[in-house]
This record gives sequence, structure tokens and C-alpha cells, in this order.
Amino acid sequence: MGADGQHHGEGLRAGDQGFGVEDRDGKPPRTSTISVSRGCEIKSSCRGLTIQLRDEGSVVRDRFQRRHFVSSYQAAPWWGRGEAISFTAIPRTKGGKVGTIHDVRVRNVSGRAENSIRINGTPESRIANVTLEKVAVTFDRWTKYPGDVFDNRPTTAYPDVEPHHTPGNQRALCRRSYADRLQCRVGR
Repeated sequence: MGADGQHHGEGLRAGDQGFGVEDRDGKPPRTSTISVSRGCEIKSSCRGLTIQLRDEGSVVRDRFQRRHFVSSYQAAPWWGRGEAISFTAIPRTKGGKVGTIHDVRVRNVSGRAENSIRINGTPESRIANVTLEKVAVTFDRWTKYPGDVFDNRPTTAYPDVEPHHTPGNQRALCRRSYADRLQCRVGR
């Protein structure tokens, strides 16, 4: 427990779902603050920039800066459906507790993706204070996999995958969300 009364993560863990914060005992912390390195390039991914919260704990003051990504649909078993940016707070199980995502800033980011910018809270956890500043995304289709869905996995509280058109920027159950110089383009 830190001097401020909050528990702080001990480090980043890399796995097949990306990076995660964990304590020394391997459990997720109650609160995490991450400022990921600048100038990162994601060359191929099933999701571009992602915060996927499914359990207790909160993700606060995250910063994504100076990045470029390519995000595409992958084969059906893979989580993620080519989202450019995906910040979701969805309970893992029905009746399960889920923390909050708030005070997130995405700045000077560009990419190419097959699916939306999606900021999606739930009645159990609304997302707050998300800023997209100088973000440019080109939406295009180049894989053979079916599209027009949002991927909620992993969860049994909501549908795994929900049919949905592909909006450039979709926000649901999100308070105080701002966009400054957000560019959404259609490729080809």
C-alpha cells in the first residue's frame, strides 16, 4: 500500500492479450496508473490501443502518446475485432464487480484499422474523462474475416460479440469525453 492509501502495481506483464499490471503476488492491483512509452509502433494487432477492464480495480491517468498502429480482424477465436482504440469496462460475470476507467489521454496517435474507436462503459461501470487529442485513424477493410461487430470478451454478463455497424467514433456510458482534432477517414 502506498503512502497515498492506494495500492500501486509492481510492473507490467506481457502475454497473449498484451500488457497487464500486476502485483508481486500476480494479482491485479486495486488501482493502476500507466504511462506507456512514447513513440511505439504496433505493426499488426487485433486491437490498437486498448484498456480492457473486466474485474475490480481502477485504471486511472493512463497516457498513450506518439504512437502508430495497424489493427485488423483476426480469425474467430481471437479477442478483438480490429478496433482502432478500445476502452471498455464490462463485468466478467453476471453480478461481478468491475472497477472504473477514468482520466485517460490519447495524444498524437495515428493508425489504420478495420473497426471503430470504441469507448464503452456499462451501467455497472461508466467511463469518465477521456481525451482524444490529435488522433487520426483511417478505416478500411483488407482481411477476409466478417466484420460489423463489437467484441465484449471476456464476459458472460453481456454478449461476447454484438452485431453493430462500424462507426468511426462510438461512445456509450462515458461521462466527460473530449475530442480535439480527431480525424476519422475512410480508406480506398
